[in-house]
Amino acid sequence: MSVAYLVVTQRLWRNETGDGVSYGWDGAVHPSRPIAVLHGLETLETDDFNIATVVGARIVAFGYDLVDFGPDTDDAPHGGHDLDDIASQIGWPPPEVRRRLAEEAAG
Repeated sequence: MSVAYLVVTQRLWRNETGDGVSYGWDGAVHPSRPIAVLHGLETLETDDFNIATVVGARIVAFGYDLVDFGPDTDDAPHGGHDLDDIASQIGWPPPEVRRRLAEEAAG
């Protein structure tokens, strides 16, 4: 399985119905974590972003800079971030990745 890295931004929100986090992604897929970090620093001009680790078509880890988040204080994995929710909000995997994986599976 191929491994890739995504630069993910977060926006906290609050309104009369509650609060939450919105995640975003610029569509760039990177072959290594250091390259993803450099991309984030260059394009966002800040270090206020996270890195998602993708294996195949699934986000398997989430972190900051070169380190993945471990369990939070409540032992929730990934620092309490829901990887499926992140994937859904950023539209991962995009259609071209789904097609490529289907072609690879078909041989």
